[in-house]
Amino acid sequence: MNAFESLEIPVKLLLSDEEVKQAYDSSLKEETQLSARNTLLNPAARLENWMKHYDIPKARHASIPAELIPLFSELSELINSITQLAQKRKGTSTLLAQTLLDKQ
Repeated sequence: MNAFESLEIPVKLLLSDEEVKQAYDSSLKEETQLSARNTLLNPAARLENWMKHYDIPKARHASIPAELIPLFSELSELINSITQLAQKRKGTSTLLAQTLLDKQ
């Protein structure tokens, strides 16, 4: 069972920390769920777990330099912000509201 299945959440890379924490809060909080929570909160570990789920082999000598790891968190936050703005824009009905959201 992978981390996504342990917390019973969709297998996707774009998960907010809140989604992961909420899934953990509603789980049985066994050791496997705590491990799954920690895995999915770490973007590099989430990617690795996602790749395992889809049977995508990783290169044997592939590694991410330590100085790039913080960028994954920043990128994740940016993607989540963009996703939220896109959802807000989709729900707007006036051109003025869409224009204001586009500026964000």
